[in-house]
Amino acid sequence: MKKIEIYILGGFLGSGKSTLLHNLLLEQKSKDKKVAVLMNELGDFSVDSKLLEESIPLRELLDGCICCTIRNELEEQLLTLYQAEQPDIIYIETTGAAHPVEVLDACLSPILAPYISFCRLITVVDAKRWLDREVYSLPIMNLMEEQIKFADMVVVNKVDTINKKEQRQLKNEISSLNINGPKLFTEYAQIDLQEIGIVKKPVLKDTAKLHVHDHLNIQSFSYTFTGHINKTQFEKWIQGLPKSVLRIKGFIVFEEQEEKTVLFQYAYGVPLSLKQDFQFPRTLVVIGENIDIKKMTEELAAMDTKKEVCTFKKS
Repeated sequence: MKKIEIYILGGFLGSGKSTLLHNLLLEQKSKDKKVAVLMNELGDFSVDSKLLEESIPLRELLDGCICCTIRNELEEQLLTLYQAEQPDIIYIETTGAAHPVEVLDACLSPILAPYISFCRLITVVDAKRWLDREVYSLPIMNLMEEQIKFADMVVVNKVDTINKKEQRQLKNEISSLNINGPKLFTEYAQIDLQEIGIVKKPVLKDTAKLHVHDHLNIQSFSYTFTGHINKTQFEKWIQGLPKSVLRIKGFIVFEEQEEKTVLFQYAYGVPLSLKQDFQFPRTLVVIGENIDIKKMTEELAAMDTKKEVCTFKKS
């Protein structure tokens, strides 16, 4: 019976999980192994999956967290992915609100266990956001710590955003939470495939079981634009967002550049826009803690040049 390797890519919102996944997939191209991907999003629309090569077998789990509300779907999708594609490796990109041990527990169900050689937890940490974590609520800080504590490997990303003194502080804090696992300090989530191979088999420990639907009050919704939007108006809206908005990602079209779709990403107050060569659904996904979904939906609708259709979904 062929067995597969599973790598769970965890870490809080905007830490660089998708960047790490893309880097790993690029490296895998030169290896003689078949790779598949399973992506989980809190909302009902996946932005990151649109950027994967079509040749990569993909399953998506939307509108819920695989560590709790759609746990059974994870088991089903992993099994069908294994049966249909027979991959050597499956990468699972979790939501930023997922507790890694609960995801691991779902992967190691009795149905799936016979097909799995090992599961490994890799947590990605945003260096600057970790040092500034006290601006967030206690449940979110606890989750960020748990994501590090239970990882087989910790990838400390965006180290170029902090100075040498802060790097030493961060290293000490990470090491105090995770004594045995390797720690890699990176920019743009660049790591070598060989470095993944040194992580140890996970040992389950007691966990507070924090996840999106119990204590974090993290919500998500998506808004699909029916037209294009004014860039200046949109940027002003972004600047006025409260700190409770943790992550925004999606595709938009500015009226100043109607021929180009823009991939927009926002994490911890920092926006990023990248022009795309192809057309994608004009949908934004917003994730936050105790956000006013109705108000934000109305604000997005006010920017939409065509307001015949306004859709949003909360979780």
